[in-house]
Amino acid sequence: MRFMPYHLYLNLLLAPAVGYAIGEVTSLTVNRKRGRSLAAIAAVMTAVAYLVGLVSPWGFGFHLLDLISLALGIFVAVTRLR
Repeated sequence: MRFMPYHLYLNLLLAPAVGYAIGEVTSLTVNRKRGRSLAAIAAVMTAVAYLVGLVSPWGFGFHLLDLISLALGIFVAVTRLR
Protein backbone atom coordinates (compact mmCIF):
# COMPACT_ATOMS: atom_id res chain seq x y z
CA MET A 1 0.00 0.00 0.00
CA ARG A 2 1.33 3.39 -0.97
CA PHE A 3 1.70 6.01 1.75
CA MET A 4 -0.33 9.18 1.21
CA PRO A 5 0.35 12.30 3.26
CA TYR A 6 -2.32 13.30 5.74
CA HIS A 7 -2.91 16.69 4.14
CA LEU A 8 -4.48 15.04 1.10
CA TYR A 9 -7.19 13.52 3.24
CA LEU A 10 -7.55 16.75 5.19
CA ASN A 11 -8.25 18.55 1.90
CA LEU A 12 -11.14 16.18 1.25
CA LEU A 13 -12.69 17.28 4.54
CA LEU A 14 -11.85 20.98 4.48
CA ALA A 15 -12.82 21.82 0.89
CA PRO A 16 -16.52 20.98 1.32
CA ALA A 17 -16.52 22.88 4.61
CA VAL A 18 -15.05 25.94 2.89
CA GLY A 19 -17.56 25.56 0.05
CA TYR A 20 -20.40 25.41 2.56
CA ALA A 21 -19.12 28.51 4.35
CA ILE A 22 -18.73 30.46 1.11
CA GLY A 23 -22.20 29.43 -0.08
CA GLU A 24 -23.78 30.32 3.26
CA VAL A 25 -22.04 33.70 3.55
CA THR A 26 -23.00 34.55 -0.03
CA SER A 27 -26.59 33.55 0.68
CA LEU A 28 -26.70 35.66 3.86
CA THR A 29 -25.12 38.62 2.09
CA VAL A 30 -27.80 38.77 -0.60
CA ASN A 31 -30.69 38.15 1.81
CA ARG A 32 -31.18 34.47 0.98
CA LYS A 33 -31.62 35.03 -2.74
CA ARG A 34 -30.71 32.19 -5.05
CA GLY A 35 -29.80 31.92 -8.69
CA ARG A 36 -27.29 30.89 -11.31
CA SER A 37 -25.26 34.07 -11.10
CA LEU A 38 -24.84 33.74 -7.34
CA ALA A 39 -23.92 30.08 -7.74
CA ALA A 40 -21.27 31.06 -10.30
CA ILE A 41 -19.88 33.69 -7.92
CA ALA A 42 -19.69 31.13 -5.13
CA ALA A 43 -17.93 28.65 -7.43
CA VAL A 44 -15.35 31.23 -8.46
CA MET A 45 -14.77 32.29 -4.87
CA THR A 46 -14.23 28.66 -3.83
CA ALA A 47 -11.65 28.29 -6.60
CA VAL A 48 -9.97 31.53 -5.50
CA ALA A 49 -9.83 30.25 -1.91
CA TYR A 50 -8.18 27.08 -3.21
CA LEU A 51 -5.62 29.07 -5.22
CA VAL A 52 -4.78 31.24 -2.22
CA GLY A 53 -4.14 28.08 -0.22
CA LEU A 54 -1.99 26.67 -3.03
CA VAL A 55 0.17 29.79 -3.27
CA SER A 56 0.56 30.21 0.48
CA PRO A 57 3.99 29.47 1.98
CA TRP A 58 2.66 26.41 3.77
CA GLY A 59 1.03 25.04 0.62
CA PHE A 60 1.85 21.40 -0.04
CA GLY A 61 1.85 21.38 -3.82
CA PHE A 62 -0.65 19.97 -6.26
CA HIS A 63 -2.14 16.46 -6.37
CA LEU A 64 -5.04 14.82 -8.15
CA LEU A 65 -7.00 14.59 -4.90
CA ASP A 66 -6.76 18.38 -4.69
CA LEU A 67 -8.89 18.62 -7.84
CA ILE A 68 -11.41 16.20 -6.36
CA SER A 69 -11.58 18.21 -3.15
CA LEU A 70 -11.93 21.45 -5.12
CA ALA A 71 -14.78 19.91 -7.12
CA LEU A 72 -16.47 18.85 -3.88
CA GLY A 73 -16.09 22.36 -2.46
CA ILE A 74 -17.55 23.95 -5.58
CA PHE A 75 -20.41 21.44 -5.61
CA VAL A 76 -21.32 22.23 -1.99
CA ALA A 77 -21.09 26.01 -2.57
CA VAL A 78 -23.31 25.82 -5.64
CA THR A 79 -25.90 23.58 -3.99
CA ARG A 80 -26.20 26.09 -1.13
CA LEU A 81 -27.30 28.70 -3.67
CA ARG A 82 -29.65 26.64 -5.86
